[in-house]
Amino acid sequence: MVEFVIVILLIILISWFVRSLRSGSTGHGRPLWSFRDHASRTERLPDRRLDDGPAGPGAQPPGDRLQQPEGPVPATPRAGPPDTTASPVHEQTERRANACEGAPPAPGSFSTAAPPPQARGVEPPVGVSTRPAPSVVPIGKAARRRPPEDRRREEIRGIVRRRGIERLVHFTPRDNLVSIGKLGLLARSELEECRVPYRYTDPLRLDGRSGWISLSISFPNFKMFYNKRQSILDVGDWVVLDIDPRVLWELDCLFFSTNAASKCFHGIRDEELRSPAALENMFAGTRSPNLRACDPSDPQAEILVRSPVPREYLRSVFVNNKSEHGKFEHGFRLSYDPAMFDKRHDHRNLH
Repeated sequence: MVEFVIVILLIILISWFVRSLRSGSTGHGRPLWSFRDHASRTERLPDRRLDDGPAGPGAQPPGDRLQQPEGPVPATPRAGPPDTTASPVHEQTERRANACEGAPPAPGSFSTAAPPPQARGVEPPVGVSTRPAPSVVPIGKAARRRPPEDRRREEIRGIVRRRGIERLVHFTPRDNLVSIGKLGLLARSELEECRVPYRYTDPLRLDGRSGWISLSISFPNFKMFYNKRQSILDVGDWVVLDIDPRVLWELDCLFFSTNAASKCFHGIRDEELRSPAALENMFAGTRSPNLRACDPSDPQAEILVRSPVPREYLRSVFVNNKSEHGKFEHGFRLSYDPAMFDKRHDHRNLH
């Protein structure tokens, strides 16, 4: 009797278990195991395949793949207060960054949104670099600093542009055009060393700088020019050289607010006379209301340039003979301008 009851119970238990497998329920409202549930969980898993990975039987369609973010990799900020000082290096970096906005990632590079394939246990395609894409590091103060000489030249160039300085000038006997056309402007010491024939106009050279060349801004030092023409009688003709103002920031120049031989410059270092402040000081002080922004306050203000001034900076030659206008001499075009041989316009009506 006991064995019969046990057999009946086993039959009932087996029947209940078979029905549970067929209906997918344990009797408590929860499925014991379902192929449909397994498929749904598989669909919810994110696809970790690379966009450029090889296609295979288990590969997902292109639309279901993990998309890489567009645009440049965000920069990692540095610690410390932000630096808003503009510099050409910083502006160039910004322009390059702006030009790359919206560009797709380079082929073979990895986005920061997904880990590299080794971290996921997936081998990368052959020939693809596994290094992470480099991030753009902001430029700090140390990288923005330019050499002092570059800053000095840039400031001088800004003064020239702001004041509209279009030319430098240098008066000389016409006979000197022979050597100037071949060698450029040379100081007296170099002319003597090279044994180049020339006509000198300043035998004393009271400023003590025989290796430097005197130039003026916009207009000649008419007081000295007049005295030279009256005292040096054996010079047949004089000319005025028209010189590119790039000399001011491209060559070694000293700026004097009046005649360089003046005692007021004794004891002043050359570093101070090279500064943009020294150039700006040439336009300071009492100024005539008729002066242009490009005219120095003192008509005797001058610039000393370390020799030589190459030929490329010498543009043309002013002459005082109308019949020679437009002609060429020793490689220079001649221009007729009688004002260059007169007083400066703010002194013409003064007695």
